[in-house]
Amino acid sequence: MGSLWVWVRGNPLHIRQNLRALVEALLRQKGESFSTENRIGRRRQTAPSAALQLPRQAEDIEAFAVRADSLLRATKTRVYVDTSLLMWMIRIGSTARREFVTWLDDACGQRVRVPAWASHELYRHHIKRKICIDLQKQLTELENVAKASFDVLWPFLDEPLAGSPSAHAQRVEARDTLRAVRTLTARAADWEQNYDRHAGEVISFVNEHALEGSAIFEYFNDIDVMAAARFTGRMPPGFQDRNKKESTGESEENDADESVGSNRWGDLMLWREIVEDARLYRADAVVLLTKDIKNDWRMGGTLPLSVATEENPKQHRIGAQPAHPMLSFEAARRAGVREVLLLDQRRLAGVMSASAPSTTTAFVTVARPPALPPPKSRDEHRAEEIERQTALRDTLRTSQAHAAGVRFLDPPGVTLTPAKLKRALFETRDAGAMLDPALLSLEAALAQSLQHDQGIEVVISEDHLRPLTDVGLVAFARRLGQAARRDSSRSTATMDLATMLESLPPAVGGYIYFGLLAAMYFGETDNNLRTIPGSPAAQRLLSLQTAPFARLPLEELRIRAMKGERLPLYLPTANPVSVAVRLRTDTDLEQPNVLRAIWIGDQQILTGAQGDHDLQLQHRFAGHSATLDLILDHLADLYVLPRGQLMAETDVEGPFNLDPLLGFKPPQDVWVDPTQEKN
Repeated sequence: MGSLWVWVRGNPLHIRQNLRALVEALLRQKGESFSTENRIGRRRQTAPSAALQLPRQAEDIEAFAVRADSLLRATKTRVYVDTSLLMWMIRIGSTARREFVTWLDDACGQRVRVPAWASHELYRHHIKRKICIDLQKQLTELENVAKASFDVLWPFLDEPLAGSPSAHAQRVEARDTLRAVRTLTARAADWEQNYDRHAGEVISFVNEHALEGSAIFEYFNDIDVMAAARFTGRMPPGFQDRNKKESTGESEENDADESVGSNRWGDLMLWREIVEDARLYRADAVVLLTKDIKNDWRMGGTLPLSVATEENPKQHRIGAQPAHPMLSFEAARRAGVREVLLLDQRRLAGVMSASAPSTTTAFVTVARPPALPPPKSRDEHRAEEIERQTALRDTLRTSQAHAAGVRFLDPPGVTLTPAKLKRALFETRDAGAMLDPALLSLEAALAQSLQHDQGIEVVISEDHLRPLTDVGLVAFARRLGQAARRDSSRSTATMDLATMLESLPPAVGGYIYFGLLAAMYFGETDNNLRTIPGSPAAQRLLSLQTAPFARLPLEELRIRAMKGERLPLYLPTANPVSVAVRLRTDTDLEQPNVLRAIWIGDQQILTGAQGDHDLQLQHRFAGHSATLDLILDHLADLYVLPRGQLMAETDVEGPFNLDPLLGFKPPQDVWVDPTQEKN
């Protein structure tokens, strides 16, 4: 097109109108139209052959999220943000908003734009603090309902309803519920003091993404005529707003209400900006981020979900409704846009969580509030009442346990009897082969506790021990005591458990005590008595012989032990007595006070020619003086004797002199005949 020189004179406004008419006439001859695009030297992209297509199915929501993400990231897609989403962005927290803006900039870059009309509407709402006004109105209504409802509901709650245990209980529940509502309104009202911060962050986003070169002022020339025609034909967008009333406000001059205009053309103004900008940049696709879900933007009704086959297990999922077909048709016809996509905050959350789940959690959470649960059913009320009664009983049991000086009370049904002890000893004769689920669960909890250096105290509780029967309690202690011979962590746990016995309830403590004794005195796969008992907690277990819970376990232990051919040097009893240790010395030698013999009952404990270094006294004492206390300590440890009951009988207080080969007899050679013990 060549240069055109025109000389005109007259009114400037008429000159501009005449020039515009002349240029439009020339452009029509070329098949073009007058626009901002022509003024900057670009040719419009149009699609005269575009046809109106009516969607038949909704899109699967997961497939929609994938396609939307791909479309947002395409370089030929223009993304626009409308007022409704900007207003929603003010409501959410800074973290969620920052996640959204960061993700949007990463996905779309400089292709995100806020139309001038959206900015204009946001400004109007901002200066009036519309969000704060709407919030306060909602909270006031909620507060008034909460205040008035209790008096209204009170007479209806005079009898139990819907599974409530009593009228009193449901009145308490009603009062607490309405109080919680009032607490919620008071808390939400506190949001208003943060409004300026939230609004400032959104306004910064709007300014950074403002649409350049908008021709919004030119649209006012014919907006009323265009809107009337489009609204009459129910042409989107905005025909749902055709009956919007003009809002009123208070005049600053005379305090009278006056008309301040309506927004029934707002959607159409926004859409014209979007179409013009998409044409200018030759966009392949348009994505509008909006909360508007009226059917003058989206496809009305509910389309069936698109699925590949009838056997698809995801048929029940809700589909994504497409944009209104007339919007897509207009965008294609006027701007050559092949696709129009509408995304609200919920759909955006689906796209963001699929593409960047680790960096969008705050936004996804606020954009997808969970559904409000239905009222509680009778079964739920009944379950809650059972739970309440159980908690009440647990509280009472805890109080009673504290008063009794124990960790907890014996579980119901757990009693300590000779018959149950006999059965437990029989059924745990091969404790390692037991596969009781409750026992295995407790041992797994113990293993995890020991792995984290928490000790056995964590699992010795009513909750952990309640599933075990009397047999299970004995098996747990017996297996632990057996494992203590080979595992240092179990050895420590066994000693800690023995220390805790007096803080356990009587029956539980008795069964655990019996299990530890069984591990100490009987074999690992049978109930044959060991002539050399052993346990890292032996001295602690022997010190508990007089405890109330120990009497029955010790009687059952003695009954079983007496069936063996040999007894250990000491067998615990509920009525312990002193154990005399007689020491004899030789004073006729050049070296006085030479230890020659130690007698316990009829057993001579020493030998003058001990070849085993571990049993030689000089080797065991490791250079320490052979004092009376040191000798008694070694006797208690080697032959499993109760140290507190050992009473020395000697004329020499020590220290004693020792021959080099003097030593203790091997424990397996020191035993008591059951017949002698019975006598």
